[in-house]
Amino acid sequence: MNGNAAQAAGAEGGGVPLQARIEAAMDQFREGERWESAILFSSEGLPLAVHGSSPVYREDDLLQFAQALIPAMGLFGETRPIREAALFGAGGRVLSFHYFSAWGEDMALALVTPRKTGYRRAAAGLIQFIRDLS
Repeated sequence: MNGNAAQAAGAEGGGVPLQARIEAAMDQFREGERWESAILFSSEGLPLAVHGSSPVYREDDLLQFAQALIPAMGLFGETRPIREAALFGAGGRVLSFHYFSAWGEDMALALVTPRKTGYRRAAAGLIQFIRDLS
């Protein structure tokens, strides 16, 4: 891993740091309280953007879990990749982990959501926004 994502998160585009642009998009796509927290991790485990915080699940725990799921995501191989894992957690929350590529690296987007509809579409929009930046 060459750290492209970490370098890109600190890069500026249009006078606004990329991290701030991603965090603003996290806020925009969160409309309607779709998630308590959203964290974008690089393949090296660096948090590139963070929005909100869960009263139950800490950022470092979400990182460890996101990294632990990576081997399971590849079980079906390149032809049938798994890109999302959703787990039901404490207090009716859903822990949603999305895996995708941007800046030539694998990314993990961890979301902690109340059990409401609509977070998957919002997450897909956020992922597309991030890909478009890369």
